[in-house]
Amino acid sequence: MRRLDEAAARSMASSDDAIGWGRLDMPDDVVARACARLDMTLRAFGHGDVRAAAMADTAAWVEGGAPAPALAGDGAANVVLTSGGLMVPEGVLHDQALHRAVAAHALAHLRHTPTGVPAGRMKAMTLAVLSLLEDARVERLLAAELPGLGRCLEQALFVGESDPGLDFSSLALRLARAIARPSHGDGNYWVEKGREAFERLWRAGARRREDYTALGQMLANDLGQMRVRMDPDHYVRPRHRDDDSWLWRHPADAEQVLLASQAQDTSAGEGAAATDATPVAPLEPPAPLEPSAAQERRGPHAPNARAVAPALSAQRGTAEPRERPELPAPGRVFHYPEWHHRAGLLRENWCRLEEFGPGALPLPSAAASAASAASAESTRGPAQSSAPLQRKRSKKRSAMGALRLPRAHDLDRAHRLRRQGEGETLDINAAIEAAVDRRGGTMPDPRMFIRPGRRVRSVSVLVLLDLSESANDRGQDGHSLLDRERDAALMLAAAAGAAGHRVAIHGFHSNTRQNVRYLRLFDFGQPLDAVAHARIDAQQAAWSTRLGAALRHATALLTVAHHAPTARRASPARYTPNAPNAPNTPNARRAILVITDGAPSDIDVHDSRHLVEDARTAIAQARGQGIACHCLAVDGNAVDDVRRMFGPRGHDIVTDPAVLPVRLARAFARLLI
Repeated sequence: MRRLDEAAARSMASSDDAIGWGRLDMPDDVVARACARLDMTLRAFGHGDVRAAAMADTAAWVEGGAPAPALAGDGAANVVLTSGGLMVPEGVLHDQALHRAVAAHALAHLRHTPTGVPAGRMKAMTLAVLSLLEDARVERLLAAELPGLGRCLEQALFVGESDPGLDFSSLALRLARAIARPSHGDGNYWVEKGREAFERLWRAGARRREDYTALGQMLANDLGQMRVRMDPDHYVRPRHRDDDSWLWRHPADAEQVLLASQAQDTSAGEGAAATDATPVAPLEPPAPLEPSAAQERRGPHAPNARAVAPALSAQRGTAEPRERPELPAPGRVFHYPEWHHRAGLLRENWCRLEEFGPGALPLPSAAASAASAASAESTRGPAQSSAPLQRKRSKKRSAMGALRLPRAHDLDRAHRLRRQGEGETLDINAAIEAAVDRRGGTMPDPRMFIRPGRRVRSVSVLVLLDLSESANDRGQDGHSLLDRERDAALMLAAAAGAAGHRVAIHGFHSNTRQNVRYLRLFDFGQPLDAVAHARIDAQQAAWSTRLGAALRHATALLTVAHHAPTARRASPARYTPNAPNAPNTPNARRAILVITDGAPSDIDVHDSRHLVEDARTAIAQARGQGIACHCLAVDGNAVDDVRRMFGPRGHDIVTDPAVLPVRLARAFARLLI
């Protein structure tokens, strides 16, 4: 190994002497002789078939031999390594230290990287993260063989000082530096997570390219959750690294594949997660990748340096989560605390929640809906048509009244009925209120007696829907979890309302603690008519799941409704459970039913336990105020977190989303016992 390193040093030194690097004055001579020097270096290591050539660089060359920045600026060309040659920007060839690093990095790929792995339909961000890990892997392997070249590659990453930015290019450079120099502390959660995972794999003996595929997809997914924007046109790599053309084989007609993928995304309503569900094909030997329809994602970027910009430009934003459409008017703003489980502290006014009532939510017109459906049908082929899905949903909606609650809702109990017009004993509280009303000059309520009787227990239930981005995921039958949630909630509202109970349907999602949106889709006492159905159907899912803040707001709404004074009416018979001002007597139960697909998360929270513990605290506070909380989780992998939040008897795991309405009705019935 030492002999090889000495040979590398002698080769580069002899080429320096032969070319006379320090005596060059004309830039053209520098470029020509630098290319010859690269050829000699590659030939010395047995890669003489790879010839070096200069390419135009729009980035300005720093006069006087000043070090170039570690990252190329916008518009600077990248090094391109292919089976036929090594194309190096002129600005890189003018820097001797950078020129050495280019040769070392190209040699690392030529010795250790299988070329032409099919990129399939992986997104630009996933490809970039996987390429970064592959660069780190081969550079570390080369450093083990030739330590001198390893030091050269490490120094090339630390040329110049860069601000610790949070854009994709900055995070990628910070991760590359952290892997190249493990003692370099960065402090960023994502960077440290990637470095620790890389070191863990390396210590476990992972030396193959495919050993790091799962790590790359996980890191890309984390960037998507963090809302990091990956703009391929402005992604700048370290100057000595190539543009990854050596690593991937892209489809011949990238534009056609891109258009087909975008059409598929439109028909499926797929959320833009940063990770790619399509696995990388085996590296030995490379085989064409044939993803299924459910795994198809937006198109790849172009196969070489000259075509990479336009092809990647067409994908701009594909790694970004779909933005939530802006609502027509700002809603009411509330501030709620959040529990910090490590500090044991309830941080006051930590979360900003914006509430939107039914009037502020989008309600598409029938004409617009029909036009949208007709347009979708005309642009999608028969295999992608949504007509079968619409027919299925129509059948479900037509059968909404057929949903029957379990017999538990018919149970009644003996009660002492208070505030009666006649009875055996006097209701002391009602009598005191009547005396206060007389002193105040208002008409007292004549119902001041208590009598025994039996009465069906009524319940006021708030169904809280998780409207995060993951609710857009579709099952094998083509229905998304959001469709299942809406159907189940509407079916329960119809059945419970017919039985004399009060049901409201609300939803929530979040984008950091400063932007939690709470949507009152269907309020207590509203008619469940076509307008309510259209309003709920028009809602979209996006962003993340900050459950604790939404639970605190739902608790506050139920508490205010419970203690608000009710209107006086002439006849007690006119008080109906579904009326907007229906009385909430002390024996009427209040409950929150949460429908979610897993544990809470948000992009500004990196501790997986933080929001779980906060939601657990919010649930305990709600139960302390007499409000029952129950959860239906449609993700069996989140059973531990759901049990931690809601308790062993406060949750149900729904493995089949198709039975969600039945399971929701059973959970509702248990509240009546």
